[in-house]
Amino acid sequence: MLKAHVNELRPTEAQSSHLAKSAGISRFVYNHLVQWNRERRNSGLKYSRKFAQKECVRLRQSAPWMQEVSARCVYEACDQFHQAMTRLFRKFSKPPRFKRKFKHDAFRFSHPSQFSVSGRKLKIEKLAGTIRMREALRFSGTAKAVSIRLRSGKWFASFLIETPEERLPNSTTREPSVGVDFGLKSLAVLSTGEVIANPKPLHCKLRLLQRRQRQLSRKQRGSHRREIARRKVARLHKKIADTRSQAQHRLTKMLVTRFSRIVIEDLNISGMKQNRRLSRSVSDVGFGALRRQLEYKSKWQEVDLIIADRFFASTKTCSSCGAIREIRLSERIFACPQCGLSISRDLNAAKNLNQFGGDRSGRLLNRAQESAEAGVDGANKALSNCHN
Repeated sequence: MLKAHVNELRPTEAQSSHLAKSAGISRFVYNHLVQWNRERRNSGLKYSRKFAQKECVRLRQSAPWMQEVSARCVYEACDQFHQAMTRLFRKFSKPPRFKRKFKHDAFRFSHPSQFSVSGRKLKIEKLAGTIRMREALRFSGTAKAVSIRLRSGKWFASFLIETPEERLPNSTTREPSVGVDFGLKSLAVLSTGEVIANPKPLHCKLRLLQRRQRQLSRKQRGSHRREIARRKVARLHKKIADTRSQAQHRLTKMLVTRFSRIVIEDLNISGMKQNRRLSRSVSDVGFGALRRQLEYKSKWQEVDLIIADRFFASTKTCSSCGAIREIRLSERIFACPQCGLSISRDLNAAKNLNQFGGDRSGRLLNRAQESAEAGVDGANKALSNCHN
């Protein structure tokens, strides 16, 4: 099992300079390949990974200053460019573009022989001494690769660790099923009646972010004060993103360790962002990240994750009698005209999702039993024919 662990680095000034030089060379090589490929395309030549690698070797040999850092900074940039071209050929993305300074500054070591980790110390190629880390690796296993990047003026190392299979929690101690309705006012409402609060990190820091961005726009380009203002804006963006990520990981971990079956809804996120009054709040929650985390964490914990169809009327359906009625977005209480049920619309949707998961699991179980019975009957008939 492969797991990632992001750890903050605490390098000295000389080490920070070496890391910045490594990231700069990686960016320089990538941008050189972008320009090189454009010139070849204008000349009528096709892209080839073999010629791209030869160009990287020629570039490194012609520039002695590039040999001050590990050669992997050059060749990993070549591999990243090849991956970008592969996505282009498969029509997954647009042609690769130039990388900007201070934006995604990073480099990577993809082989354990190029780096080593001992406790809270990291050793990389062509760097004297070791770099202190904020903490030791959380997972036990072998570190297969490390990506070092600059984020908001701080260096972070993302380790890819091969860990042994974890012992899963006893399924008898888990609750059987839960329906989860994601929202804007509350991060999630469970069918058990629990409400998970939404931290709304961007909404809480929006005025401060606007003020700092105005201060940045007034600074002269290239000045030292503009660099200070840029770092303040970057640190605030990082704090907002970290607050959002922490809430998402807490929720998803609680769900996969507590329940055996989780039912969520397939949300049309791009369509929700078309609403100019709600687009900022939708982006602030991060519905896509919540679903992505549930998908891979449910596989780790062997939890059955069911995603209801996008057109399943979870909000319009009464969770008691099954009657369907139209409800406006401003109505926060679902009142059923047939059975008289009065319930929060979010809780009603969560209960409908939970029922949807139970019905689907029941149908799949019945189909499996019918297939098994049909297989047994077919085998018995074949044996009787053989005896006859």
